[in-house]
Amino acid sequence: MEVQVGDNSTATLEEDVTGLSETTSITFPERTTSGNTRTVSFDIADDIEGGDERRRTLVLNLVSDTDEAGVGDPSTLTLTIEERLTTQEVRDSVTTGDRALVEGLVTRVTPEGAYLQDNAGALLLAGSSVPDNLALGDEVRADGQTGYQDGVFQLSSVDFNASTVVSQGNALPDPQPVDFDTLETHGENLESELVTVQAPFTIERGGDETFQETEYSIEDSSIPLQIPTGSGLVGDPIPTPLASFQGVVGQSNGGGPGADEPNQGYRLLGVAGDDVQGAEFTIAEAREKGTETTVVIEGTVTRAFGSYARIQDESGPTGASGIVIRQTGGENADAFQQDIADENIRRGTQLRITGTTSAFAGLFQINNDDLSDYEIVSQTDAVPDPQTVTLADLQGSGGEDYESELLRVEDLAFPDASGSFESGTTYTVENA
Repeated sequence: MEVQVGDNSTATLEEDVTGLSETTSITFPERTTSGNTRTVSFDIADDIEGGDERRRTLVLNLVSDTDEAGVGDPSTLTLTIEERLTTQEVRDSVTTGDRALVEGLVTRVTPEGAYLQDNAGALLLAGSSVPDNLALGDEVRADGQTGYQDGVFQLSSVDFNASTVVSQGNALPDPQPVDFDTLETHGENLESELVTVQAPFTIERGGDETFQETEYSIEDSSIPLQIPTGSGLVGDPIPTPLASFQGVVGQSNGGGPGADEPNQGYRLLGVAGDDVQGAEFTIAEAREKGTETTVVIEGTVTRAFGSYARIQDESGPTGASGIVIRQTGGENADAFQQDIADENIRRGTQLRITGTTSAFAGLFQINNDDLSDYEIVSQTDAVPDPQTVTLADLQGSGGEDYESELLRVEDLAFPDASGSFESGTTYTVENA
């Protein structure tokens, strides 16, 4: 007997379905008894482009009617072809309640789900039975039902065990630098995304010495810090007097299930154990934290000229540690440059710096708009004593330890130059 694809099928052979001909012959053994079956096998293409039409129907019919055999139940198979969308496309184009398929990097994991981010945005994957081995940096492909919970857009009923882990160990997206005003006025655009708060803040602890699963107010801000169930911060000391945050933005507008609006109730979610940290560091500690870290540091100016200042303190493996403050542009650049010109910032000035660290060509710095604030703590003409080192010390494996510190290198020769120093010129030196 022969089975054919029905005219009312919307699935296209070789495009949507492979391994199946328009007419397929099926043979039963001679001594077949009632109830015996034969199976028609086919493959579903994994690269179907559905657009707004994401359903395909495959209908199988017998070529000729017979009382001896028939197409089993169901004779019609409807496939939902879920086109993989960006997180923003899901927000913008998928009807609430429909299912959607997304792919992105896991940025945070909670007992109730995971935060997923791609190049377009982020959303919450909500579901039960979150695997213990689901980790930050996993690239995951998952589907779920679109909807809202207390204002948070999410894919719910996600079966994490059926989701595909495409790759593991990926670097997380760079967190977006934000301030509290931005979170309050444009929180909807940042919901579920990875951010870093530019300026340190004070947590109103309410008598708690360590973090509990609760909500904490932040001094001089309407944006709270929420420590959700299962947070890695629970039991850790609450940083005082100043804290920094790097994590995801949450929302709780009080509307309950299905509530998209009002666009309010945005909050910092302290999920991972290092989402909230103390913000006051020695310069050595700031260097150890690496780039993209919001810090408050204090040090003595050893050099100041134009748009640049170098400060150092007494931390670090050499007995000192230094950093460059670069202000060629940004919100504080004009004031910083003027203070240098007026010698309010000069050698011996004690500076308190608040900002986010970065590096350029390996040079550790706080650069332009990354400088949130600076304070002239005190003035003195005294600078730290320079460390006497050799070229071998600087060229060796420990050379990084001396970066931006005040040094003295004696008995140098300039093999390729003579006369006077020229501005903007780099000279080669060697031992005399």
